Amino acid sequence: MKKKLLGVFVSVLAVAMLVAPVMAMKGQTKQDFKLVFQGLPVGGEVKEADGNIINRDPDFVVLGDIYVQIGTGGVIEDLSKDYLEYEGIMNFVTHSKPEEFYTVRVVETIFIYSSPEHTEENLRGTLVITAIGDNRGGNGGNFVGHGTGEFEGVKINGNSDPLEIVPGNPDPPYIYIQLTRTGTVMGWPE
Repeated sequence: MKKKLLGVFVSVLAVAMLVAPVMAMKGQTKQDFKLVFQGLPVGGEVKEADGNIINRDPDFVVLGDIYVQIGTGGVIEDLSKDYLEYEGIMNFVTHSKPEEFYTVRVVETIFIYSSPEHTEENLRGTLVITAIGDNRGGNGGNFVGHGTGEFEGVKINGNSDPLEIVPGNPDPPYIYIQLTRTGTVMGWPE
């Protein structure tokens, strides 16, 4: 009798262990994620250490366009510049010969609002993304992220395209850096 009960208990436990991960992901549809923005790194502290030039904490200022698209087989959300604010801090570590090698770490916060009025009452939440890349082999790098507020529980990951240089307004003659981050997002509110 004890062996039968033990067998039933082990069987129920095994089924529970198989079902739990599936239940935890219930409602967690994987969607495509795309973030595109244009801007420039501004300010920050530059110093030299151990043969490297380190540019610490310049802000990345959005001067051109920014948008976020979520959805697979049809866009669920298409968030334009009017509903977004962007903050980015970049850390560069550059070899003494920058044409040879450098790395960039970017921590970004994208504030998402329910209206073009960017007030605390209209703030839906944020996406916080950490991206790491370098200049070797045309690699734009990888990124991971998560959401806050209405987007609590959102998980993002993907790859960054290599930087593009985009001509800006000719008066004054701006040159934008365009970054595109594409990947997947899970837990996006529907």
